[in-house]
Amino acid sequence: MTIPTTINFPVSIDDENTFLGFPVDSQSFTLSIGVDGVSTSITVSEDCSGINVPYLARFQSGEFVYITAKDNGTKVLTVERGVNGTSATSHDGGEVLRLGLTAPQYNQLIRGIENLQSTLGVAVSTSGSAAGTVAGRIAAIEDDVSALGTSPEGSYADVAARLTAIEGDIDTAESDISTIEGTLGTSPEGSFDDVAARLDDLTINSERLIASQGSTLTISSGAITVGGAGWYRVEGEGAAADTLSVINGGSKGDIVVFSAYSGTVTITLEHSYPTANGIFISYSEADILLSANASVFVSLIYNGTFWEVLNANTRPVYLGFTIGNGTDAIASGSYCDWPMAPSMVVTGIYGVADASGSGQIDVFASDGLCAPAVKRYDFDFSSQQTVSSTGKSDEYAASSWRVKAMNAFTTIKQVSVVIAGWTR
Repeated sequence: MTIPTTINFPVSIDDENTFLGFPVDSQSFTLSIGVDGVSTSITVSEDCSGINVPYLARFQSGEFVYITAKDNGTKVLTVERGVNGTSATSHDGGEVLRLGLTAPQYNQLIRGIENLQSTLGVAVSTSGSAAGTVAGRIAAIEDDVSALGTSPEGSYADVAARLTAIEGDIDTAESDISTIEGTLGTSPEGSFDDVAARLDDLTINSERLIASQGSTLTISSGAITVGGAGWYRVEGEGAAADTLSVINGGSKGDIVVFSAYSGTVTITLEHSYPTANGIFISYSEADILLSANASVFVSLIYNGTFWEVLNANTRPVYLGFTIGNGTDAIASGSYCDWPMAPSMVVTGIYGVADASGSGQIDVFASDGLCAPAVKRYDFDFSSQQTVSSTGKSDEYAASSWRVKAMNAFTTIKQVSVVIAGWTR
């Protein structure tokens, strides 16, 4: 144990750091068996229930020990050896161990009294005859109390009433804090720092939901850099149609809304996951086109690694067609219809045949129930089994689509066609 050189008094007297312990009358005990200079257990012959631990004791031969625990049944004392500047030595059975006010305890008590006097602002004096006595300090305190509206005599009842009112205000504040913590999901014992941090998070999150006034960002090499959450209009590099694959500058939790800067130029949001700061279109993994009079909007949230599409006022559309029975060569004029198709923007048409060979498939669209079908695309399978027409951004208000064999096929017995696009 370290002997303290300062005192915590009057804030507190910490038994772990002082020799004062609890006051007891002088007591003495005899060792029932001897101890060496190392052992921390001492067995005494007398009843030890009257010892208040922790406490300082002294062997007759001079060694000081600090009693930290006791067992009343076995009469065993647990001690720290050789404290107060003494050395641990062996002791024979029958040697006396004394408890009482020792010089270190007396000195520390004096330091505590002096510290108390200093804190109160009175002179450190034992004469009691000089200015700065305790009585003088009390008079000064009464003057301070008078400033609160009490009499110079210091109405203790008045002061107590004021303290009670303050305690009531504190109780009310604590209740309000508990309510706030409960709403925020913290325990009633939650720290003020925790509440402050949660309020900061709420403020930050609310700011992320506030859209700025549609500032314009220009794509450069497939990327743009946002300045935080907000609504942005996206323009292609050189004011031309362009593809957006990477969005830089985001902070985790940022929500952005994109629309095309121009209604006549198409901006493609590419499903570029898992590219860093790329775009993840979870519901289809199909690209999204921003065009058509800038009326298409898409919202995304940044998770710290990539941007995930939350919502878009577009949805992917796939129309499937099959011509032929897979057994006989496809006859000229064979067709397959998709009536009542939605208005859509076509982004690609893909055809697959069961073999390569001569033969042409045309794709027709009707812009109304009574309007004539107009050829839009044609495929020739003469040298390949798979054909496609991608990169389209034509918009149709079509109500029906037809895929038709324009001549007799020789080796091809079945063709499948898919029209891919999106609708609002």
